[in-house]
Amino acid sequence: MISGKKTEKILLGESVAQHLHLVMTTSYGECQFDKGYGCALWNIDFNNVTSDSKLKENIADAILKSLKKQEKRLSNTEVVVDVEQEESATDDKKSRIRKLVHITIKGLLTQIDDEFIYYEHFYIGPLSY
Repeated sequence: MISGKKTEKILLGESVAQHLHLVMTTSYGECQFDKGYGCALWNIDFNNVTSDSKLKENIADAILKSLKKQEKRLSNTEVVVDVEQEESATDDKKSRIRKLVHITIKGLLTQIDDEFIYYEHFYIGPLSY
């Protein structure tokens, strides 16, 4: 119960997906109840990474490490990262190039022995949705 109201039940896959998003968007030390909760994704200096291949590896490693520690309902977890450059116009009509990161997380929902796939994307440099 939250504020005297019953909460809606959701499917296991949806619950895991919501938790994955929360883990990936939380930096270490941000949660007062658990300073070790979150993801090292926020510690990656995106501007100093030398190549997209190294950037993909750093992001995938950070996410996988966090998920193995913080999401026990998922096993056989695989993280696939793809990075592309995207050009957009700013308010003053100048071009701005940002990197768009696509993340796909695949695994097995251990409780029901079912395949799980989750997709997330965000822009980096600076990090944003």
